[in-house]
Amino acid sequence: MTKSTLWRWLIVAALCALLPAAAAAQEKVIQKTTDKSGFERQLTEIDLMLQTANQLMSAGQWEEAAAELQKVVSAEPDRIEGWQELAKCYKSLEQYDKAAEAYQKAHELNPQSLDLLSNLGYAQLNAAQLDGAVATYNKMLAMEALNYDANVHLGFIYQQQEDTEKAIAYYEKAIEGKADDVTTLGSVAKLYADTGNVEKSVEMYERAIAASTDAAQKKDLRSKLGRSLLAVKEYDKAVEVYAALVEAEPDSPASRFNLGISLMQSKREKEAIPHLEKVVELRPDYGQAYQYLAQCYNGAGQYNRAIQTVQKGLASSSEKGGLYYTWGQSLEKLELYEEAIDAFQKCASDPVYGAHAKRQIQRQEDLKKRAKMMKGQG
Repeated sequence: MTKSTLWRWLIVAALCALLPAAAAAQEKVIQKTTDKSGFERQLTEIDLMLQTANQLMSAGQWEEAAAELQKVVSAEPDRIEGWQELAKCYKSLEQYDKAAEAYQKAHELNPQSLDLLSNLGYAQLNAAQLDGAVATYNKMLAMEALNYDANVHLGFIYQQQEDTEKAIAYYEKAIEGKADDVTTLGSVAKLYADTGNVEKSVEMYERAIAASTDAAQKKDLRSKLGRSLLAVKEYDKAVEVYAALVEAEPDSPASRFNLGISLMQSKREKEAIPHLEKVVELRPDYGQAYQYLAQCYNGAGQYNRAIQTVQKGLASSSEKGGLYYTWGQSLEKLELYEEAIDAFQKCASDPVYGAHAKRQIQRQEDLKKRAKMMKGQG
């Protein structure tokens, strides 16, 4: 053997020694099979490992499948299918940190796959790897600016971090990509309400209600819409919303109460009365309901009925400040100024009604003097 031949032989031997064991396993055909198209397919040892893993996954044996797939990716690190299936196992086991690692490996093998990036972001999000998730979703947006999945998850992340401005911006982009997404419409409506932009909140709640096909979901959205309408003093619209809720659930104290408030604020006290009467029947300890019911009686000119309602409320509720204040208003209408002063004095230290009560006490004194003067003139 010549020196050149010997050197060539040594080089070949060295290269063969450096080949990973995976290559040998991959090249070694263990089994032959025929696919659905009738073509013969040769199965390697790694193919059989993947088959075994898939069978274990189908049986819900995720830990055993993960162990088998670890052998696959160790033997053939460039086999993307192995990393994807391994990530699925870890996701099913709720081991999101390991799932993220496996999806990252798969993504490195196929960096243009939005589906892989989406799964990677989801795993990172659930593993509380928020910086990583943000980076992943931004990669997706660089590839597709209105990608729904990326925008909605970035909105969720920034909402959790209480960065409301960014959360709204990403949720809005998500809605551009999926205009009938009820959950996102509801989320951004709440954020608008939290920031004081109630008009925009109302718009988003109305869109969510229109898009929803679930009765329970519609009910919840209508209730939130009603609160937003009350906040912007759109009382007539609030009446429509709460009337529909009461029709669907007549024994709901919350819906009845809010319908009564909406009617009262619309100067429709007589219409509000039966709804607030139903509230105190359903919730005898609801002091605010007694107060507003008494106010409606005052508005309807039924002052003695208002006083009776206040007295019932005082006997059954711990919320007394507003009740005493309303009692004082009823007594004033009956020109019982001295008794009105007594009622207002009982809530003069109340944190909500105290300042108003003190002004009313002075008002009653003035009314007393005026009445005395008028009597003297008469």
